[in-house]
Amino acid sequence: MKTTALKRVAGWLGRGSLAAAVLAVGAASSHAQDDALLNALVKKGVISSAEANDIRNEVELERAKEGRGKIELNKGVTKLKIYGKARLRYQWNQLSAQPPVSPPPFGGANPNLGNSPNESQWDQSRFRYYFKFGVQYWFQKNLYGGLEFASGDNNDSYNATFGKGYGRQAVFLSLLYLSYEPTDWLKLTAGKQKNPLETTSMVWDSDVNPDGLTEEFWFEVSDEFGIGLTLGQWVYSEGDDTEDAGNFGAGDYLPATDQSPVMQFVFQVPMEYNFMEYKEVPYSSSDPKDMKSMGTVTEAKPWLTIGFAPGFMTYLGGDSTEVNTSSPGFLQTNGTNDLNVVTAPGYLKWKMWKQKFKFYWDFAYNITGDDRIQNTYLGDFRNNGAYTPAQWNALRNANFGLEDNLAWLVGVKVGENKKAGNWSASVDFRQIGLGAVDPNLNDSDFNLGFLNGQGIRAKVAYSFTDNMVGSITYFNTWNYKNDLYLPVGQSNSVQQLTGANGTQIVQADLVWKF
Repeated sequence: MKTTALKRVAGWLGRGSLAAAVLAVGAASSHAQDDALLNALVKKGVISSAEANDIRNEVELERAKEGRGKIELNKGVTKLKIYGKARLRYQWNQLSAQPPVSPPPFGGANPNLGNSPNESQWDQSRFRYYFKFGVQYWFQKNLYGGLEFASGDNNDSYNATFGKGYGRQAVFLSLLYLSYEPTDWLKLTAGKQKNPLETTSMVWDSDVNPDGLTEEFWFEVSDEFGIGLTLGQWVYSEGDDTEDAGNFGAGDYLPATDQSPVMQFVFQVPMEYNFMEYKEVPYSSSDPKDMKSMGTVTEAKPWLTIGFAPGFMTYLGGDSTEVNTSSPGFLQTNGTNDLNVVTAPGYLKWKMWKQKFKFYWDFAYNITGDDRIQNTYLGDFRNNGAYTPAQWNALRNANFGLEDNLAWLVGVKVGENKKAGNWSASVDFRQIGLGAVDPNLNDSDFNLGFLNGQGIRAKVAYSFTDNMVGSITYFNTWNYKNDLYLPVGQSNSVQQLTGANGTQIVQADLVWKF
């Protein structure tokens, strides 16, 4: 066994002394025991505070050397954390598909697509899984990075499906980032990173990890109030500046499309206010000679917390065609056109009856939603000559309005799952207009990812152990608007994004961490 720093200190002090005996016993002790021994020696005047700090530093260095004997680390890495998470899932889906229909004669009544005799129903049962395996490593206390691999290659889902002839499943890079925290109020991150925004699945699926640069500021104005600023410059589509060779011989090379990178810029101001309660709490004296002496200290504890995070996101750049999504997303080259979304998520948190409660909400408004629907989603109708300008205006005005640019959600959660025996339950309701959010980023489970939907999500969960949680989630959705025309024989974005009259989904999950 290697001689530890504490044993050497015992030798310095002399084998016959009480301190030597205590330190020798403490040679294989924990950090907390070491600190207690050293503090006792300082109080007795055996060693000085400076000498105690030197001993602590020497013990840490020796423990680090012993740790490298088990896991070989680069000398520049001061700390390493390995983590993993896995999930088994049974999922049942039912989709009532909305068929394409012809518009009625202009001036006639709108068809009720939800009652169309041509409506079809589709059922699916699957056994699925996901896993994540990653590491975090620290070069120093304020400089660290992360690397994670996970199942699933879609941007909004880690899920993979069992039953492919026992074939092997691919593993993909899900996180690769470097973070620097020069002060307690600033954090800088570069790379493929976890979403730093306060948000809900109505706007951002929890499996979406953005790529790029993020700056996070947070200021504790007082014990009650804190405010921050989150800025993101994220690469949505890398772009490709290839040229159209078809023009060779007929003039200069011309770009086929604008393939400069598409950048997503996000801006959010998170803030939190705590309503505090103050009470006097008794405590025992820390002096071992005065154990019977009691005192009181004022303890502050929040009884209600309010969080609010207004923000904005927009896109700039060329055409985007590189999204790999499990939702019925919009994958055309103009997929990010006319998306300038104001968001306003928030929450209330409190504790009652020994349980944690959370009321949460989200709101999104695309200020260019009309342009997105008319130009991006319906532009092919207007430009293909099927309608005269007067007919086009009548069709547009009959079907689309302000409500299609809005999305909102309200929900409540009771309990939490941190230790064995914990339980939680949550339910929320949401409405998502056709032009309100980016269909390539929102929740791929709710309404199976289709837009123009509304409905509920309900979930109950129970912790079997500290690291294993079972849950059942139920979704029930239906059309937000049932008079969005889908011309027969035309494959178009409206048909792709509003193709669900309704859905039902059941997910039974078993999740464990390791």
